Amino acid sequence: MKPIFIGGTGRSGTSILKKLLLHHPQIVGIVEGELRVLVDPGGALDLIDALTRDWTPQKGDDAIQAFLNLMADAGAKNTALGVAFRKFLLRLGASPRRYGGLDLASQFGRSFYEARLHQLIGELTYHVAPGRWVGSPSYRLRSKIYETDPLPFPSAAGLIRTFFDDLYGHLARRQGKDATHWLDDTPYNLLRADRLLAVFPDMTLIHIHRDPRDVLASYVRQDWGGDDLIAAARRLGNIFSTWARIREELPPSSYLEVAFEDLARSPQEQLARMIAFINLPDYCFREDELALIDPDLAHIGRWEKDIPPEALARAMVYLSPWVEQYEN
Repeated sequence: MKPIFIGGTGRSGTSILKKLLLHHPQIVGIVEGELRVLVDPGGALDLIDALTRDWTPQKGDDAIQAFLNLMADAGAKNTALGVAFRKFLLRLGASPRRYGGLDLASQFGRSFYEARLHQLIGELTYHVAPGRWVGSPSYRLRSKIYETDPLPFPSAAGLIRTFFDDLYGHLARRQGKDATHWLDDTPYNLLRADRLLAVFPDMTLIHIHRDPRDVLASYVRQDWGGDDLIAAARRLGNIFSTWARIREELPPSSYLEVAFEDLARSPQEQLARMIAFINLPDYCFREDELALIDPDLAHIGRWEKDIPPEALARAMVYLSPWVEQYEN
């Protein structure tokens, strides 16, 4: 199967776009949350780097263990008690268990998820022994070292590519779909698009963007978005400038830029444009499927009432070129 990666700044419409595209009969993806285990710190892209261009025995071991911990946390079962405890911690301003509620293992099929992960680690290592490095995490019980070889990039990338293809292939069978493409909407796919393309040469990236001022107004409402408009504007400016640099190195056939505002106003037309770009068969979305996006509820132009003029003027130091590019 071929991957489709949706990326953006966060609060730009990635989740809504995924839910819409998943109605296509040849696209499969997890319903709840984002994949994350590819591009997040300690994820599959970092694992590939540690086993190839950055390899040392300790880096290989650290990367394997970080990836195992990430997959375990992202795959942990979601329980009612866990959800309640997460809400309690958030109210206290504390950080809950990472990736709580994502439950990838249940979404992909727990036994398959765990068995396929075990197989992957066996393919990437040649021995596991009791032991520790001077820099191993403190107080780890039954400490062990995973022995790895330095791998050529095509070999490591191929193992990772097959691993995710197998997960999504199994998911397609569970959902009864004859899927040819799998879809992930982790926002920072955008910032690792060059690395994703190296691992998945047949990928398509859809960058869904919106007026940066609306993104800014939404950012400070999120617990990950910061508490200061100017600091958030600086973060956004950095994201856009990094994407602009990466975009210059990508072949035009690998990515498509879509305005959230256009999607909200003309969803059928914009979805048809995306599906044609991905080279999938036409699909006419039903009215109830398109009801996921409502222009009246899309908060287009919310920045005008949410951002004070003085703060906006200071924020535009960082956002001005991107407002000019992405205002719609």
